[in-house]
Amino acid sequence: MSIFEDFSFEWAGRKHVIPADRILKAIAVVEQHLTLHEISVMMGQRKTVRQAQLAAAYGALLRFVGEDVTDEDVYGNFFAGRNSSAAMVSGLLGLQKLMVPPPSYMEAKENTSKKSEPTETADSSKAPSKRLADLENSAAGD
Repeated sequence: MSIFEDFSFEWAGRKHVIPADRILKAIAVVEQHLTLHEISVMMGQRKTVRQAQLAAAYGALLRFVGEDVTDEDVYGNFFAGRNSSAAMVSGLLGLQKLMVPPPSYMEAKENTSKKSEPTETADSSKAPSKRLADLENSAAGD
């Protein structure tokens, strides 16, 4: 079972779905050009996008799903139309969504990593040993 979910996106009016069990391979292809950390830096600290780097990463993903496209085609697509900055941000957000495991996995992982509180029962390691209890009882009788 994969930690990922199927990922779908569109390019040139065609819908693509990457099955959950191929997501990690898709991420590896994208990371040859752009890492999740670099996406975060572009969107957060720098507030600017390296268009050529984004085009190469997105182009690699498109070729991974079978599109016959060049990085230059992708780059040109970012500037097509009136809202080119929205297209680039959408590309970054799409790659980020691909690369981060879904919330359901993150929540399950968080729940399993929480440590349980120790219990004090007669057979637990926190309970006094029989020998210690005998010593305490004999000391109380002195």
